Amino acid sequence: MAATRPPDPASLAQAGIDTDRTLFVRTDVSSWQDSVALFKTAWNWGNGHRIDFLAANAGTDDKESVYGYNVDPETEEEPVMPNLRCIEVNLLSVFHALKLFIFYARRTQKGISSSTSPVIDPRNSSSSLSSSPWPFNPKMVITGSCVGQYRFPVAPQYCAAKHGLVGLTRSVGEKLLKYDNIAVNCVMPGFVPTSLGSPELIAAWPKEFQTPVTSTNRAFMELIDELGRVTQDGKSDGIDGVVKSGQTVEVVGDQLFYRESVPSPNQSMNFLRAQAEEGGLWETMYQV
Repeated sequence: MAATRPPDPASLAQAGIDTDRTLFVRTDVSSWQDSVALFKTAWNWGNGHRIDFLAANAGTDDKESVYGYNVDPETEEEPVMPNLRCIEVNLLSVFHALKLFIFYARRTQKGISSSTSPVIDPRNSSSSLSSSPWPFNPKMVITGSCVGQYRFPVAPQYCAAKHGLVGLTRSVGEKLLKYDNIAVNCVMPGFVPTSLGSPELIAAWPKEFQTPVTSTNRAFMELIDELGRVTQDGKSDGIDGVVKSGQTVEVVGDQLFYRESVPSPNQSMNFLRAQAEEGGLWETMYQV
């Protein structure tokens, strides 16, 4: 199911998409009400009552300049509220989606626990994993950007939103996998020639510095693999055989780089970061 306006039938047929197995739902992902309706539709669609995978892929660019170069302080009225559409679509919508994904994942797990049909763990064909038609290992992949790690003065809102996605992924990934079996990861592509860039920009960008969609697709497949498999061809530094969660993967050209948080500069910061983990001082003082 895709949260977008339905394409015309001819383009679907040309792409080889089976319309009987595909559903398009026009959605404003920045709207909580639209997101609730979207997830409810997905949950009920096909009588499956489960959502195994979510690609939080919506994105847009800055809608106004934070620099205000076109404003004359001597003649203009008081500034109006900034247009934060970029933040709403790129960052806030992901918080909406994550909350709903967790809700429906837990609902699915509850349904599985009350079922009586055995299922086999694909990692061990002789073991029974749980009661379900097939294993339920929910995966969420967030589309971030390489600029979520770097300065990007041409589009500060976009940059800030993508930084936020990196922080969100790294913060929730480990805990959600441990307690809910939910894997949350983030891909951070370099320059991909998509509709977000103008035809003139794409034409001017050197081909050797562009990142093909196939590379981003590979990152997705590594991050949702049930066994954590990584093809050993030298193009990814991901660890083979480890289920991924809380990972932020920079995709540049045909290479994948699993990026880590910056190291602590001293013992004081080591202590602060450690106290944000389970059982730490932050947890005892900050409960929501």
